[in-house]
Amino acid sequence: MRNQRAIFLSCLLCLPAQAALALSIIGTPPTTPYERFSSFVPLGTTQTTNPAFWASAYDLSAVGWQAVSGDWRRGATLITPQHAVLANHFNPGIGSQFAFRATDGTFHVRTVTATNQVGTTDALILTFNSPLPATVSPMPIWVGSSAAIGQNAYLYGQGAMLANANFVNSISTFTIGSSTGLAGRFDQINVPGSGLGQVGDSGSPAMLLWSGSFALFGPHWAIGSYINHLNQTVYFTLSTYLGAYINQINTIVGASGYSVSIVPEPAAVTGVAVFVLLLTLLLRRVLKTPPTIHR
Repeated sequence: MRNQRAIFLSCLLCLPAQAALALSIIGTPPTTPYERFSSFVPLGTTQTTNPAFWASAYDLSAVGWQAVSGDWRRGATLITPQHAVLANHFNPGIGSQFAFRATDGTFHVRTVTATNQVGTTDALILTFNSPLPATVSPMPIWVGSSAAIGQNAYLYGQGAMLANANFVNSISTFTIGSSTGLAGRFDQINVPGSGLGQVGDSGSPAMLLWSGSFALFGPHWAIGSYINHLNQTVYFTLSTYLGAYINQINTIVGASGYSVSIVPEPAAVTGVAVFVLLLTLLLRRVLKTPPTIHR
């Protein structure tokens, strides 16, 4: 590429205090179809589902939040009945509590008894004091980086907001602070529903759809920007790609007798490989500079 400039990156825990306190979504009105709840009280069970929420037909019971008044915005995603994943740079610590809303509308709170970083990545596995009930469904993890490129991506953020107009633009290795790992880049594009992470979104999930259900790409890590071929600044969210670390994750959760579910199956991945290769080549042509990352 010509005239390359440095990527600007920042972890979502460390952005300036004046940053917005909600996932930034293009075209978001005061009352929005991107909000999971029409009222949200993190320490109680008074959350009211939003009838206008665009994803109301999907199971989001795996996506919970930290049940404390000081930092309730932090999200975590259940990957086994007793384990959830979020960002390592936001380690809530042993004794912290997370709440989940089950498919039957009941709420369940669990206490963290152990935390384990996934290798050198910014992913952190939480172990809870007891399993969640079957009405809180663990989310499978997406594997197959080539099959992910170009897929629609869904970015969840603080305050239970869910953007629906991003794509997996690339997957590559980043080092931010003390963490190094593969991560997906999700550009915010100028269309309604396209999201960008903000303060408090660390650890909330980036997701893809597979067979009509959400699959976990990975927890949000950072945001950044780059200059495209039109000399425009493009902002993006960076999320750890968990599919590259299934063995490490299974070693952690296996200590409690669990293993994670994965999608798609390897045979299904090959069906989109040629399309993804072509799309990747096209995407590379529109980048004038590599991304820049904030910490």
